Amino acid sequence: MTTWIHEHGHLVARNDAGGVLVKLPADRAFSPLADLLNACPDLSRLLLAGYGCGEQKKGPKPQGHTRPSSAMEVTFSAVMMK
Repeated sequence: MTTWIHEHGHLVARNDAGGVLVKLPADRAFSPLADLLNACPDLSRLLLAGYGCGEQKKGPKPQGHTRPSSAMEVTFSAVMMK
């Protein structure tokens, strides 16, 4: 879970371990935004994803889907083995 706070002129997102995920410059007027992001985890995840530090959802990977690169590697390996 991510916790948002306003400190020293920044909106700061921290993970459960206390590590900083993102630190955005923000005037004191934006401090209520931290409360909103804490109350709406989906909104928080969207904002974090926009900065490339979204939380990974845990669970099984979808079955039957391969990445194009892995499919190319398998094809390339099969050709090289012939």
